Amino acid sequence: RGSKRVHFFSTFFMTKLVGDLRGYCYDNVRRWTKSVDIFEMGEAFIPVHLGGVHWVCVRIAPPLVYSTATGLDHPLL
Repeated sequence: RGSKRVHFFSTFFMTKLVGDLRGYCYDNVRRWTKSVDIFEMGEAFIPVHLGGVHWVCVRIAPPLVYSTATGLDHPLL
């Protein structure tokens, strides 16, 4: 107890969620967390393949911020 719980999504998660880039399709991934309550997790990580040439890892954790390659954090809310 007391340890932070973490969830790692598959490398196919964003591909299935975004689909053809005209929006997202929750129905494509709604069962991916069927046995996991991601809102109880301390962090979640989503690998994203950008343009077929570069990988990034999205970290989701409270408070919501995004980090740049230079290490600067920017609040979203």
